[in-house]
Amino acid sequence: MLGILAAVCALQTQGRAIDGETAVARAQRLMRSVGFLEKFTLHSLNEHHYISKEPCWSVGLTSKRGPMTVVLDARTGRILLMQGGEDPAIPYASNRPPTPENTRRAWKLLHLLGYNDSVTLAARAGYTNGPIGAIFYRTLHGLTFFNLNPTYGHRLVMEPKTGAINYFQPSPPLPEVNGWNPEISGPVARKKISLWVERRLQEQHRPKIDTGQTEKPELGYWKFRGETTARLVWQVAGYINMNGVRYGGGAYRIFVDAMTGDLIEPDDALIGANP
Repeated sequence: MLGILAAVCALQTQGRAIDGETAVARAQRLMRSVGFLEKFTLHSLNEHHYISKEPCWSVGLTSKRGPMTVVLDARTGRILLMQGGEDPAIPYASNRPPTPENTRRAWKLLHLLGYNDSVTLAARAGYTNGPIGAIFYRTLHGLTFFNLNPTYGHRLVMEPKTGAINYFQPSPPLPEVNGWNPEISGPVARKKISLWVERRLQEQHRPKIDTGQTEKPELGYWKFRGETTARLVWQVAGYINMNGVRYGGGAYRIFVDAMTGDLIEPDDALIGANP
């Protein structure tokens, strides 16, 4: 460990408020605060990591779980990434939703990591086979961002029994937005998307029953890659009724601009689906 730290002391430290030794100590404290109580061995310390274009420290630690990585902002010491090994002593279980206790634990971990800031967070904990995964979507003016790449939310994965973190990556900074009071109402947006769905089905010579009905529209933001400001948009999901059973079809791959009423298509293939 001393050899690694001595070598890092010779690295360029311009723009860095914390040095390598401080980064290592902070990384170890963070790991213990979020459930890793075993002994750590330092195996690497780098002044760059692919997740950040800004000055950072990438601290590589080893424990009985295997290698773990903690990336810290070199100017503030704030965590940018935590990726740990899974405990081999904990067997995986079948898929199940997170318990209320796990959800509370996830919120506590977010607080310990310093990311329960003044921006409202909406927790959507998901199913998993083994560790518990959750994304805490950041909201602005009470609205979430529909983007997935990047996702404007804090990603957290933890072990269901011990509560130790396997993975944590904070949200990127939120972009500026063009408003929060829509000029176009939800019912108008829903009608526009319903007509869009009908036209697509007619073009494919498919009956409307193939797609079914539309859900209540949801107001949120979409940030296009070529724009600096996120747009206020309406998103609508579809569902199918089959033999009296309702099946969710997910969001359509189209938005209604909440300020102009224009139909706009997201510039991310992962978002939504076409009928």
